[in-house]
Amino acid sequence: MLEMRLTVNRPRPLNLALFGFLAFAVLGCGSTAPSHVPNPVLFPVYAAGNAIHNARYNKRRAVVKAHVKKTFDLLIAEIQAGGGPNLELGYDLAAVPVPKRPALTAMLSQDPNLRRDIEAVTVSLMVHSD
Repeated sequence: MLEMRLTVNRPRPLNLALFGFLAFAVLGCGSTAPSHVPNPVLFPVYAAGNAIHNARYNKRRAVVKAHVKKTFDLLIAEIQAGGGPNLELGYDLAAVPVPKRPALTAMLSQDPNLRRDIEAVTVSLMVHSD
């Protein structure tokens, strides 16, 4: 007659126990106490949140870069003059807080590298945004 035999691919009870123990240990290592190591159970939630945040940031950065590229010479002149409508629009597109804008304009006017590089102006606006 036919005899029942364990197949090679069937997990043995010891393997199942080991897998169960490791899964329990990994899932149990997260806590609600303050720590720099996040709870591993929440990794998929963090990944989804980061994907959404990065998509929003990249979209906003693309809009800011298009504005800087289109009005680069005017922006440089307005930075040197202490402000203007194109610079204010750039601040609005980058979501730079209004109280930070005068100090940022003064700081940007002192940077000679901005006069040559569209990317430097874009980064300067995005770094100071909220």
